[in-house]
Amino acid sequence: METAVIEKISNVARVKADYAKSSFLKCFVYSMFAGAYIGIGITLIFTLGAQTHKACYGCKLWPGTFNVYYVL
Repeated sequence: METAVIEKISNVARVKADYAKSSFLKCFVYSMFAGAYIGIGITLIFTLGAQTHKACYGCKLWPGTFNVYYVL
């Protein structure tokens, strides 16, 4: 990587660390929301996967359920 790219990435990391130090509770709540969003997405993947797998064409549709989650 170039030095400029490494500096940009380190600056972003520094800003995030400063934000977490200045407002820990807000950062913690945002992290909880992100985890909940991922959990709901995984539940959606398995729910749609189970529904499409029951059909005779489920094996072809099941990978598409991952795409649905990533679009949402």
